[in-house]
Amino acid sequence: MEWSVSTEDSSETKTLEEISEEYDEDTYNEVLRMFEQIGENGHAVIQFQGGGDDGQIDNFIDINGSSVDTPKLINDMVYQWLTDTGIDWYNNEGGQGSFTFVPKDGEIVLEVGQNYEEDVNVPLDFKIEF
Repeated sequence: MEWSVSTEDSSETKTLEEISEEYDEDTYNEVLRMFEQIGENGHAVIQFQGGGDDGQIDNFIDINGSSVDTPKLINDMVYQWLTDTGIDWYNNEGGQGSFTFVPKDGEIVLEVGQNYEEDVNVPLDFKIEF
C-alpha cells in the first residue's frame, strides 16, 4: 500500500453583471472602485489556502505587484463566493487558490485546487526461491 496525493483543480468566473445581480450595490460599487484602482491593463490577486480544519483568505490584495489591504466588502464577497462553491478547501488535506481581478475583461476569476490523500493498493510482483 502507498499514499497517493492529488489535487483537483477547478475555476469559475463572475462578470460585473453577475456581481451586480448576486451581491448588494455597495459590494458592486467596491468592485468597480477596485477595477479603477487596478487599471484597465492591470490585474490583482487575492490568495487563499487551508488544511487541517482551518483556512484563510489573505487580508491583502496584490495589485500590479503591490500589496494593499483588501477592502472589507471585497473580502466578504470572495469569502461568500468561495463558500457558495461547496468546495472543501480548508478541512483535512485542504486546498488553495486565488481570485484574480481582470478589469480589461470585466471579470473576476476564481481558481481553486482541492487536495486529496488516499491509500492505494499497489500490486507487488515478487518471486520466492528456495
